[in-house]
Amino acid sequence: MNDKDEKLIKFILYVLDILVLFIAALIAVGLRFSFDLGSFNVKWYVIAFFFIAIVNTIIMYFNKLYDLKYRSWFAQVPKIINSFIYTMLCFALFSFYVREVSYSRLAIGYFSITAVILLLCGRYVSIYIIKQLYKKGVGVKRLLGIGINERSLSVLDYLNKHREFGYVIVGYLDKKDRNVNDYSYLGGMKEYRRIIDEQSIDAILISSSRGDEHKEIIEYCEDKYIQVYMIPDILDITSNPVDIGQISTIPLIKFKEGMLSSIQAKIKRLFDLGVALSAFIIVLPVFVIIMLLIKLTAKGSIFFVQNRYGINGRSIKIIKFRTMIENAEEVLEELMEKDPKIREEYTTYRKLKNDPRVTPIGKILRRTSLDELPQLINVIKGDLSIVGPRPMLKDEMERYGKYGKLVLKVHPGITGLWQVSGRNELPFSERVRLDVYYINNWSFWLDIIIILKTIPVLLNKNGAY
Repeated sequence: MNDKDEKLIKFILYVLDILVLFIAALIAVGLRFSFDLGSFNVKWYVIAFFFIAIVNTIIMYFNKLYDLKYRSWFAQVPKIINSFIYTMLCFALFSFYVREVSYSRLAIGYFSITAVILLLCGRYVSIYIIKQLYKKGVGVKRLLGIGINERSLSVLDYLNKHREFGYVIVGYLDKKDRNVNDYSYLGGMKEYRRIIDEQSIDAILISSSRGDEHKEIIEYCEDKYIQVYMIPDILDITSNPVDIGQISTIPLIKFKEGMLSSIQAKIKRLFDLGVALSAFIIVLPVFVIIMLLIKLTAKGSIFFVQNRYGINGRSIKIIKFRTMIENAEEVLEELMEKDPKIREEYTTYRKLKNDPRVTPIGKILRRTSLDELPQLINVIKGDLSIVGPRPMLKDEMERYGKYGKLVLKVHPGITGLWQVSGRNELPFSERVRLDVYYINNWSFWLDIIIILKTIPVLLNKNGAY
């Protein structure tokens, strides 16, 4: 990325944020004073606007909201709100010492509500504009892989798929040419100086630390002001979450002892109960209608009950509306024996896109995800959480590998990162990675974000079958 592109993108962010504050100020003045300039002190209201605009921009800057490192809109929401709250606290101090004018509390209220809404909308527009610029090659950073392994390939694939991060994968260096799809082998490790200079590299991704060999590359990149990312070897040792700390001047990696504290777990449980009970009452009429439709259109039971692993590995019974024929398991075995492609698809995704076992009403329920409504009962019982890792089937423990025990340390959920990131279109390995990420980075706000992102996913019906 050249300096001109970087300045352009940052300019877009600054201008849009100040513009939406200006619009919010006009709306507030219009609502409170009907634009009657004689009814308020225009000079001091203009001063107030410039004070708020400058302070808010500074606070957002220190909250890293103008960094070009990609963060989703949902991830930026709490930082934007937090920045504006601190801005208005600063304005409260400012107005306390200004004796020449008394600002209308109603106008400030109108402005605050409108400003927050418009700042959030403006940032959504900014992200969209930046994505379009990245697609056209404006502002993208050229990234070089140093060493290739399973983890580095996963990162490169993710960056290649999600262009909104602003990286274009130039290729990779390794000890030998490997058969790596989509990425060009540019040479051996010792050729890093020539490749970095010739390809105008902005960032490198090192698969792991290899002593002096990588130390030399890192030092060269530091001299050239090239961003260095490294996947630490510690990730190959443990699946537990870690914190980065420091004693004196020495950085330390600390292994977390538990996923959620006792207080966090109780808060999460109260939240689950409140949401599940409220939702169940609201959808009860729909619940009854679906029960009648299943009973009238298909033979067998209304509900499908399946044994899965719950927290700490205890067995739980997941309840869904039945969407398949009665002898679905036997039919699946026959299908996989007859067609290797079906076996491969089911092994990879644990579902079939065009599953002949699904009933007509079942197809509708799956496409709308209404088949999962009875899981609200599981949440009320305490078997599931609203948000959590995907409930693990009994025969999936081996496929989770070393991450199996980690996933079982928390309640599985009705929705989760896997559902809002592609659902059934994701391979099993990617679902595991998302479950592990959720556990290692849990926060109450992350749960809220996932719930909010679940709504458009359900409406779009992408990956639902």
